[in-house]
Amino acid sequence: MVPRPRPDARQRMFLFPHAGGGANYYRAWAAHLPTHVELRIVQYPGREHRMAEPLVPDMATLAGAAADAVARAAGPALPTTLVGHSMGASVAYEVARLLEDDFGARLAHLVVSGRSAPGSRIGQVPSRTGSLTDDELRADLAGEGGTDPRLLDTPDVRAVIFPIVRNDYRLLQRYTARPVPLRCDLTAVVGDSDPWVPVHAARPWERCTTGRFRLHVQPGGHFYFRTRLADIVGLLAERP
Repeated sequence: MVPRPRPDARQRMFLFPHAGGGANYYRAWAAHLPTHVELRIVQYPGREHRMAEPLVPDMATLAGAAADAVARAAGPALPTTLVGHSMGASVAYEVARLLEDDFGARLAHLVVSGRSAPGSRIGQVPSRTGSLTDDELRADLAGEGGTDPRLLDTPDVRAVIFPIVRNDYRLLQRYTARPVPLRCDLTAVVGDSDPWVPVHAARPWERCTTGRFRLHVQPGGHFYFRTRLADIVGLLAERP
């Protein structure tokens, strides 16, 4: 999805949504980016306009397909930034590895938000999530702060969202991140009251790049950017 096409853009940003999330959740980000940056939001299979496609059960398949799509869309001339939030941070990291190692791409920047560094046991999906009841899953999603709790009480919404979230949780349970250094710059961002990702669990992302690194700690929880979207989006567009 390209919310605001910018044919004269000098930089492209590819955004990877969180577990259970779709591209529409992030479309408002485009309005807060500098005019020289074009936002392209990755839509995973099985949601929104790709609802008819089967959900992807493993990270390797998801990241491989996303890397192919990004490589085709990025173009050789424009600096490329990958941004991922929560599960999307892991997807973006794996896509960055594939682009650098298999496609020979020169990424400018990777931004990982609301996600523990590879190798950390903190902030990962607990094994019990596969057996959560609907009410327990509803409480889990409401606690994250990314979904309006009133929507989670709507049967039609639950029927659509809950299978996607369960699939993404299973994907994360099966995923083992390897801290292989990238060549691009890397920024990690975390909320100072994130109940799943404490600051010390995000700091080791520094080991995942030979480029420049910065860690930003923002006020708020797991979806810290919801109340300060303009400031946060501008921050993510900056290089370390």
